[in-house]
Amino acid sequence: MIISAAIARRITPVMLLVALVPLARAAASDTPVTEPRCTVPTVLTASPAATAAPPGGIAPRAIAPARTPHPAPAASIDPRLDAMAADAVRLLEACWNARDWDAVAALVTPRFLQTSLGIVGDDWRARAALGALDLGALRIESFGPVTLWSDGRGSVEVRYRRGDGALEQAVAARWFLVAERGVARFDEEALLPPPPLGDRVTLGFGIAADDAPPRWDDPAGGAVPAAPVIALHGANRGRHPRTLHLQAANGKILGVLTLPAYTEADLVLLALPPGAYTLVDAVDNSAALRLVVGDG
Repeated sequence: MIISAAIARRITPVMLLVALVPLARAAASDTPVTEPRCTVPTVLTASPAATAAPPGGIAPRAIAPARTPHPAPAASIDPRLDAMAADAVRLLEACWNARDWDAVAALVTPRFLQTSLGIVGDDWRARAALGALDLGALRIESFGPVTLWSDGRGSVEVRYRRGDGALEQAVAARWFLVAERGVARFDEEALLPPPPLGDRVTLGFGIAADDAPPRWDDPAGGAVPAAPVIALHGANRGRHPRTLHLQAANGKILGVLTLPAYTEADLVLLALPPGAYTLVDAVDNSAALRLVVGDG
């Protein structure tokens, strides 16, 4: 890296450190990397009283959706933000795979849990719901540089897989983040079109209104041939978000899709074995669709 004397006078130690991080990583590409430990920064650790279940079982309330922001390319990015976001990504992955749901709930906001997994409620409810989902290991494949948005938040584009063994849910998303006292927390997930992942079979379904159950687009029902990639393309035409779970015959949840109001997105499964499955509304279990893969 060559830096002119004029530029060097304007570079702070923090800026130089951030600039050198990619070079250091490239130089160490052949060196074994130690897996990050799940250690939540002190500034994100709530008091026990703040995370305890409230007396009387107060009903959880959904968070109002954020106004749709737009990119702010002219905004000045804090040079520390990329490093903060990278630390947050690695820490979230480590804590998820350690099944430390207290830590996971501290690293993200309630809005993130609602928009990514359909979990509504305070910290104690989030911890219980995360453990109950039992979605398997989290593997974050890539994440991009921080972009700033008109509402003051940053974002990174991520690709990740979640599941056990070969059977995984593949997700492409934009993770919005907020910075608090030098630490980044993820604040919202917005799904992006999935990347090409191999031979794919797509089956569409729609939700016509808030009080309507999901319905397959094909009148013949939800039968698809076995394929390396199966995508369930959902369209929510209601005014409220809907979360759906794809369940195996034994009730295990294999994938989660949260559809905000008036949006379309994909639930993508890799190596889904032939068999019968159920696409279930997370709130109303009676609103379910039967999916048959292969001979069923």
